[in-house]
Amino acid sequence: MQEDKKKRERELAKQAEENGERPKRQRVRLDLNAPVTNAEVLKSSSALEKAGVDETTAEVEKMREKLQEQYDKNKKRPFRFVEWVTSKSSFSTTVENVFHAMFLVKEGSVKITTDDGVAKVEPCETVALHDSNDEDDAEQRAANNTQAILSIDYDKWKRWCELV
Repeated sequence: MQEDKKKRERELAKQAEENGERPKRQRVRLDLNAPVTNAEVLKSSSALEKAGVDETTAEVEKMREKLQEQYDKNKKRPFRFVEWVTSKSSFSTTVENVFHAMFLVKEGSVKITTDDGVAKVEPCETVALHDSNDEDDAEQRAANNTQAILSIDYDKWKRWCELV
């Protein structure tokens, strides 16, 4: 009886999909009396993890390399931020690139400026705030540290793709 019900639900979902409608959501019931199991910890074979480097750090390093390559191609002049972070083929990759780029901005490896309202980036050789032994130097960099909020949605990504 239960099998017939599931078969009928699948048929209705298929018909709805063929008619361009969204299939009705199925309710999932949890069996509270089911035995409890422990999640298995998977071993990673990633070369980065074996070397002790986490994935985010590796992606941030890739962004640093990409920045330097584009900066060199642009004759060592600042270039548009969207050229650095935008992936024309993937919205989610663009979001990840922005996330990783912000780590570089925070640590002082990247300078973002505006030129006629256009955000431009360039690498900069600075010592992170926590690495400095010179108190005046650390205070100066802290005073120059400015934060901003960047929002990106699918429509904005499409516009960025047109610019790149």
